[in-house]
Amino acid sequence: EIRDVFEKVKEPQQTQCENCEKNHSTRICQDCCVFLCQECADVHKKWKGFRNHTIIKISHVQTSAKVASLIPQKKKMCMKHPGKKMKIYCETCSELICSDCTMRLHQDHQYDLISDTFPKHKQEILASLEPVKRHLATVEKALQALDKREKEISDQKVATETDIDEQINQLQDSLEKRRAELKGQLDKLTQHKLKSLAAQRDQVKLLHTQLASCLEYVEDSMKTGTQGEILEMKAPVLKHIQDMTAKFKPDTLVSEEEADMLLISDDIPDLNRACCEVADVVEGHVVCDDK
Repeated sequence: EIRDVFEKVKEPQQTQCENCEKNHSTRICQDCCVFLCQECADVHKKWKGFRNHTIIKISHVQTSAKVASLIPQKKKMCMKHPGKKMKIYCETCSELICSDCTMRLHQDHQYDLISDTFPKHKQEILASLEPVKRHLATVEKALQALDKREKEISDQKVATETDIDEQINQLQDSLEKRRAELKGQLDKLTQHKLKSLAAQRDQVKLLHTQLASCLEYVEDSMKTGTQGEILEMKAPVLKHIQDMTAKFKPDTLVSEEEADMLLISDDIPDLNRACCEVADVVEGHVVCDDK
């Protein structure tokens, strides 16, 4: 429940009013935990049964702790047995139940009082975050490596430009056109590399955001959620973490580009012929051929 409200608060423009289902929500009723547009919020306050409800702006709710404060903290009542509080956690079904539930629906299941079983499950949830933390550290190192590689490419571009200038200056004015062509090749190749590197960085940053968001959400929920709420969110959270870690591929974090732009130059027996063939900017290594 906390996660659902938290996601809606993060993207209010994507959340429709839960009353009219037409307008974007801008308010939330703290008593009902219902998202409303301005018009429906005004009507909500006029209804006899809701006159004393507190309606606040969504923009005032920015943290998971504040979101948690919107969720009623009273003990949940069993839907199958009216009047019975759900004080027991069924280990078999991973759900909260009441004492009556243990006599029929969960008779042969493994269950225990929420207060008794909570510490064990809390530790299990916290332990499940370890691979997330490790992956997050790996991603952060990958981002540093990508930043370093970007600088190497930029530095190599400067060094290669110097080689180009030294080569072209030997041929003086007749080779100025070729100089511009070579720099154009270098710029195009460099832009291609940087564009590819930027796209890879965006993917790595997205992965970083997803891992950090998962970590933040679970840790905040562990701090602010009730024991029952944390137990209820355990199964989906563990599945989400399992899915993320299963898809995690460290090899995709390694830079796909190298800072290997170099100038290919040749011997120049004929200056006139060499003006358009003096060199090329390529990746990798220098190749020289007689012409």
